[in-house]
Amino acid sequence: MNVTAQKLELIQWISNLDDIRLLKEVAAFRKRNQSETQSPKRFFGCGKGAFGETAEDFNEPIDIFDNYKP
Repeated sequence: MNVTAQKLELIQWISNLDDIRLLKEVAAFRKRNQSETQSPKRFFGCGKGAFGETAEDFNEPIDIFDNYKP
């Protein structure tokens, strides 16, 4: 069974729940899981230094692409 089929089966199982206690537990789990997966807000300059230093010849042409140049 692939992931999509498992998700659909879980959604169907949740939609068939009649027990209020179980529905509240599912909602609490979803809320708890959602807050853990959210990434912090980005701000100007937050990626500074993420890539380290670039090489001196970064903008120089690459020899293996000579055949594709006009």
